[in-house]
Amino acid sequence: MFLHKIIMNLGLINLGEQVARNVWNTLHQYGIDEEMMKEAAPKGARNAIIGMYRIVLYQSQAKDDDEERNRVSDRIAFFDELLLHSDRAIRVKRSKCALDTLLKV
Repeated sequence: MFLHKIIMNLGLINLGEQVARNVWNTLHQYGIDEEMMKEAAPKGARNAIIGMYRIVLYQSQAKDDDEERNRVSDRIAFFDELLLHSDRAIRVKRSKCALDTLLKV
């Protein structure tokens, strides 16, 4: 329950679940637990634990942003290729229709 309040106060609630999980896993690897976060929260941004949290959060968000950017880029490339093939198919169809019209005359 208290951990949820810390997460909300520190802004983690708005992050993706994966980013939040990565932040907490990394903090636990550094030896920072819930009790330490409780003690550090009232001290503000100049506290070393909060500073570590902010660094880890930034790194996790940057990694997540890069992954999302790559996914979007891949989707854009896919749709560009799809449109290119569609455009070619339309041009071929038009030229066949034009050729058929000429041959009927």
